[in-house]
Amino acid sequence: MGVKIREKKINDGRVSLYLDITHKNIRKYEFLNIYVSNKRTDLKENQIKRKIAERIRSEREYELIIKESGLDDPKRKQSDFIIFLENQINSEGHDSKSWKSLLVHIKDYCNNQRLTFIAITENWIADFQKYLLTKSLEVNTIMTYMSCMNTALNIAVSQKIINENPFKNMPRHKKLKRKDVERTFLTIEDLNKLANAKTNIQPQVKQAFLFSCFSGLRWSDVTNLKWDDIDNMEEKTKTNCMLRFRQKKTGSFEYLPLSEQAIDILRNRKDEFIDFEKTENKNYNDRIEQATGKEYIFPFLFVKNKLSSAKTKMANQQLRKWAKDAEIKKDIHFHVGRHTFATLALTYGTDLYTVSKLLGHRNIQTTTIYAKVIDKLKTEAVAKLPVIRK
Repeated sequence: MGVKIREKKINDGRVSLYLDITHKNIRKYEFLNIYVSNKRTDLKENQIKRKIAERIRSEREYELIIKESGLDDPKRKQSDFIIFLENQINSEGHDSKSWKSLLVHIKDYCNNQRLTFIAITENWIADFQKYLLTKSLEVNTIMTYMSCMNTALNIAVSQKIINENPFKNMPRHKKLKRKDVERTFLTIEDLNKLANAKTNIQPQVKQAFLFSCFSGLRWSDVTNLKWDDIDNMEEKTKTNCMLRFRQKKTGSFEYLPLSEQAIDILRNRKDEFIDFEKTENKNYNDRIEQATGKEYIFPFLFVKNKLSSAKTKMANQQLRKWAKDAEIKKDIHFHVGRHTFATLALTYGTDLYTVSKLLGHRNIQTTTIYAKVIDKLKTEAVAKLPVIRK
């Protein structure tokens, strides 16, 4: 390991200073854009430039030592969390509305001043939550923002900017509690209306949504689903067809059985793609979709940026149009498919634990919200029973 200053003569007679960096048998060069001349009149200026180069060399060597030893780097903790968050949004794919709104609120809270990582403590987080509550935001909305911030800080831990996420040791009494909200879901009657409605929305949006209704997959998982993720789809019996994938949200690996309806949707999608490949005179977009469709099941919905908000917005707009065409008076978005799967499974007798596993929930408490929906439906059903009149 070492960092040395080297010199390279250039055409105009000056010398370019650069760093020769060696680390773990890998050698690389960093040109500093610092030039010194051989003129005696520039002697003092050259001395200053060499001191600047030496300081940069020293900093690079310090960074290598920290990296090699695994020691905590106090300089990294002094870096700006706001700039880090902006980079996550602009470069790392976290471009959802929630991340962007979180950034706006943090900037407002900090009066557009720097926010160092070391300043983000348990108390700072608690105070920031109180500030958000003064902005007339729903508690669940605030919790979504805090979840984004928690994710960002976990990324900072993985990048060794900080040693520990301050969310980790926050006392329970300082954490907000999510309010139960009514989950929109579709009944089997609603699904039949959708399936038979005349509409001109994009076919893959329809197929992907119905697949979600009968598999429970989230938008991020459906749009990234590959043909290789499906086992035994071509078998005549549909009982052995399994789905294996890694959840985008949690990172956990799932191996799940597919319902007969979900398998039919996949087989129809496969047949459509085979017919699509046979068509001639494809335009540029068609050729892109064909290339993507060899790997991904819903190529129209797939985007390299896994959190592309534009594609999500487009799909949700089309789903609302579809619901209107089917005369369904419910606010439908893609996640309604997941709610629908859970509600249908419980309605038709699947126990809560099994539904929890099918949804990939880590905690069964997350699934109990759907049990409450079923209890409400039971209460409404009993209320409709006739009474004996005396």
